[in-house]
Amino acid sequence: KEYNRTNTASTNVKTQKIVSRPSSAEYTYPVTAGISNPTHIATVSWVLHEKPLSRAESMKLDVLEELKIGSDNSQLLKTHLDSQLGEAIAGRGLETGLIQSSFTMGLKGVGEKNVSEVERLVLETLRDVVEEGFTLDAIESALNSVDFEWREFNTESYPKGLIMMIYFLPAWNYDRDSTELLHFEEALDTLRKQALSGKRVFEDAVG
Repeated sequence: KEYNRTNTASTNVKTQKIVSRPSSAEYTYPVTAGISNPTHIATVSWVLHEKPLSRAESMKLDVLEELKIGSDNSQLLKTHLDSQLGEAIAGRGLETGLIQSSFTMGLKGVGEKNVSEVERLVLETLRDVVEEGFTLDAIESALNSVDFEWREFNTESYPKGLIMMIYFLPAWNYDRDSTELLHFEEALDTLRKQALSGKRVFEDAVG
């Protein structure tokens, strides 16, 4: 029999509206029994866009993540590591697996009195980034790193086909062209020309 799909529900996922007013939430999680002074995980997260991004826009986020947390000397990562507000970095950085990308940064092993300080540290560091800007050396290094990662596509011990499928899956889930992820060269070249000509491409994206 031919299957009739006319009455099936829509599987389209609607995007969330971007809100300007921040909100907070607190959750508990299990810890080892007997710990008298349990610590916290404190993170700050943003939804980055409401409409789907072009390949150039998504590539900009890749480079921006490399600039902010790509190495121990990256400004956002270094500030957190040096702050001694927590024991280690928490948060996944840039997350692109859902219909709207997000960015998360924070610390784990945070004492109760320092929870609010983590949020302040994240916001102040990002404000400094916007005001001071990235050096051309840092931008060139980040562009080269992202370029190399896409060209090399190193999957370590995992099958390359499986990892490629995982990369393509988010676009496929939301009815977008999965193969557009492979078209990174033109977008990256445009970003390089804009940034090295003096435009505040990445600083404006943070702001």
